[in-house]
Amino acid sequence: MKHIYDFHHPFEVLRQADGQKVVFCYECQLFHVHFGTISLDLSEMGMKMLTNILVDYLGRYDGVIDPYKRCVEVETPCQGIRLLLSPTDLRTFSAL
Repeated sequence: MKHIYDFHHPFEVLRQADGQKVVFCYECQLFHVHFGTISLDLSEMGMKMLTNILVDYLGRYDGVIDPYKRCVEVETPCQGIRLLLSPTDLRTFSAL
């Protein structure tokens, strides 16, 4: 993990792989999650909730449906925002 300071906010890149990353911003105290075309800003509680949801959904759908079919509707801690993910997406996303 490395600490990075830009002109505005000090932040730490917690995970990064294949253009996907999780960054913690020390100034705003939020996790910035970037996954494909998705970008979410989450509090610590929101990040924990999302992680638990992803693990739960992966357990339910992995090996049950086509691993690449984006048909699993995942609730997020952000009101009104749901993600359509495949089991492969769930595995990758939860590993971040």
